[in-house]
Amino acid sequence: MREDNAFQGSMQKIEELIGTLERAADPVLRFAAKQLVSALMEVHGACLSRILDVLNQAGEPGKQAINSFVGDPLIGNLLMLYELHPVELDVRVVQAMDKFRSSRSAAGAKVELLSTDGGNIRVRYSSESKGCGSGALKATIEAAILEAAPDANGIFVEDASLVSSPSFVPLSALGAATLSPTVAAAGRSSKRA
Repeated sequence: MREDNAFQGSMQKIEELIGTLERAADPVLRFAAKQLVSALMEVHGACLSRILDVLNQAGEPGKQAINSFVGDPLIGNLLMLYELHPVELDVRVVQAMDKFRSSRSAAGAKVELLSTDGGNIRVRYSSESKGCGSGALKATIEAAILEAAPDANGIFVEDASLVSSPSFVPLSALGAATLSPTVAAAGRSSKRA
């Protein structure tokens, strides 16, 4: 827990420093700072990639170490940041949904993964609870997905009870051109009466 707080503090500090650099008046300084960060990211990414390669070549003990890394929130997120996470996004989302379904938070809820296309995760849920309980369920689902896939481009969770069903369209709104001659004639005669 202490490591997580320290990590979050460091991430917040990085965001603040990036904001400060973005506001710098000197465009040459802004460009140089961005180049520095980019070069550091490349070096770190190459080193992490090499570490994973060495562990993969070490056989079963190396694979166990990688699995431990993947299960660690800090290391797992770092691997995602550098696009080195060995578990694909869609697999992580399916695992998160399975874990959520078996949790107490999911009691009385049905959750369906609709798609993970383009990194956009779409989920539909239905629940026996309505109102505030439904909103809390939505937030819990979003949090479960975000924990497993912080690298997602977007997370869209919809309440199945709010998904609109096709509306009723009266025959008169369709127009006579789309109606069969018999139905069109019946519609005209009922209007005259």
